[in-house]
Amino acid sequence: NLSRADASAVVKDGFAALPEGLRATYLDRPLPAALLQAQVDAVREGHCNMLPETLLEPMARAQVARDVVMADTMLRALADHEFVFLLAGNGHVNRDIGVPHWLIAHGSGQQLVATGYLERGNEAERAHFDSVHMVAPAEREDPCAAFAAGRGGAQ
Repeated sequence: NLSRADASAVVKDGFAALPEGLRATYLDRPLPAALLQAQVDAVREGHCNMLPETLLEPMARAQVARDVVMADTMLRALADHEFVFLLAGNGHVNRDIGVPHWLIAHGSGQQLVATGYLERGNEAERAHFDSVHMVAPAEREDPCAAFAAGRGGAQ
């Protein structure tokens, strides 16, 4: 994965903060608009619609950078191993916008299986994975309430 410091650098400086080799291999053309918009939407929702609009795209680019780094790590590992397994959150294993997108874009998706673990009630997300395991919803406090409290309750 991309370190927090490196992800922060991408938020601040864009993909120029990444090593030239990664940029040349994966980011040598503009991001597909649908991929970038889906990442922006995920950042917006993941931060409870409380981030300034000006931060959404830079933070989405940091998520893209994380996925690119994971895909690159997997592709390099495949040179020495028969198979590689990635255990990551659903956003990173989402076939449309996560690590699988970058593996497929670079010709290594033929044996890829993206498996999502979805809480019941999120069945609409099935389309983003090759296989899905439905699980009981976790009992947790409202994460947006905690986010709002950290911001002084402002929305």
